[in-house]
Amino acid sequence: MEALSTALLVTLIGMAAVFLAMALIYASMRLLTTLARDKEKDEPRAETEPEPSTLTQDRGRRLHAAAIAVALAQAERDESLGMGMRNAATGSTPWGEFYRHRQLRPSGRGRIA
Repeated sequence: MEALSTALLVTLIGMAAVFLAMALIYASMRLLTTLARDKEKDEPRAETEPEPSTLTQDRGRRLHAAAIAVALAQAERDESLGMGMRNAATGSTPWGEFYRHRQLRPSGRGRIA
């Protein structure tokens, strides 16, 4: 019975130490964020800067336009390389036919027969 009470005592002390450490970390994080916010409020903003919401909207629009431009450039490149051509009989691209042929007629280590 004495071993059980010793184990429980060690467990309780360990849990208390863990929760105390967690509370200390949380309190220090809360204090640091509060101090950082106060420091930001004290600094005056330059009036020539546009609103942050306008900056994020412009950045979002630019990223969206860049993504569209990249997609169009890749589509043009694929068409110029002949990758976008479809076979009228099968309705598949040259890459699709290549891999279908590999599956039907395997060679090398996975060869059947």
